[in-house]
Amino acid sequence: MGALRLVNGFCIAGMTTSIESWLNDRSTNKTRGRTLGSYMLVFYFAVALGQTLVNVTPQ
Repeated sequence: MGALRLVNGFCIAGMTTSIESWLNDRSTNKTRGRTLGSYMLVFYFAVALGQTLVNVTPQ
């Protein structure tokens, strides 16, 4: 189980790095702060929603 968590962590880190690098490359200097701020808002909302939904499923 620990190995799967380790692999999952590396996958999430790689995905996050790729997305942030892509957004950083595609945005201009003028829009970079707003773009990355919007991305972080959506990312943290999704993480919070995922943690909330853990309690919804039956055990």
